[in-house]
Amino acid sequence: MRMIWLLLISLLSFNTAHADWVLDTSQSRVSFISTKNDRITEVHRFNSISGGVSKEGDTILTIELASAETGIPIRNERLGSLFFQVEQYPQATARLKVNLAAAKALKPGQHSIVNPTISLDLHGVIATLPAELRVTRLDKKDWLVTTESPVIVNVSQFNLDSGLEALRDIAKLQAIAAGVPVTLALTFVDEHQ
Repeated sequence: MRMIWLLLISLLSFNTAHADWVLDTSQSRVSFISTKNDRITEVHRFNSISGGVSKEGDTILTIELASAETGIPIRNERLGSLFFQVEQYPQATARLKVNLAAAKALKPGQHSIVNPTISLDLHGVIATLPAELRVTRLDKKDWLVTTESPVIVNVSQFNLDSGLEALRDIAKLQAIAAGVPVTLALTFVDEHQ
């Protein structure tokens, strides 16, 4: 069964208290990959995310950027202050529109591959990114959404070049890759089941 994801971007405000589906943060993860000096690649994650899907299909994922976890405390701090500039830009927000009825029509164990366009608000810039996602119905009230392939976030698109350069300088690196692959494993719970 093919789930239809509408490609309209929702720029409306969203309150997860009114969500039809709510993100289960204990079962969800947003990870990102960094590459330095063209040969050292590491996987990191954000520890604080929230989100949901309204009954109209407006979907939001909010990421607290200060919660970036790289495994090294000083690097976490530098990533927040120098790169993300969390005092001015504390969150990143991804929005898209979905056909919730099509998702609910999936039977437990069934999945669908969808190609939505995501509107990402990061560092004061809103840009659209293509995505390929797998939506799997786990049981009566739980759905798992994972990236079929990573979403590539280019730092230049979000005016993060100077932050990347500041990180490179302070860490005394030759280079840090400007294209950042992001992967998602998000569990949503239907609050009305």
